[in-house]
Amino acid sequence: MTRKWYSVDQHGVATLCADQEDAKAVAEGSNLSFPQNAPHHAVQLADAAKLTLARGLLRALLDNMPGIPDPDCSCHLSPPCYDCTEYGGIREIIADAEAYLEKDGRDE
Repeated sequence: MTRKWYSVDQHGVATLCADQEDAKAVAEGSNLSFPQNAPHHAVQLADAAKLTLARGLLRALLDNMPGIPDPDCSCHLSPPCYDCTEYGGIREIIADAEAYLEKDGRDE
């Protein structure tokens, strides 16, 4: 099933678009043409039950990950340090996931 793209205003009024690029263009044009309804966003609609399940799975994954050691960066001595090369990327992913779950569906 192909998911459809929409331009949606601050009130939730949606305009069906041809594709992602069209939705972005319609959103930008609508921000200029209808500023009282701005901001407009290019979005795809999702099944809320699936989104809730995905959040729960992400939370369970984060809660059950093997321990990542606390940062012990020594890049100021010899860049890049072992700590950054081994754990920097996963720490960034974990921080992004935690921030997403903390937000938990609130408006951006």
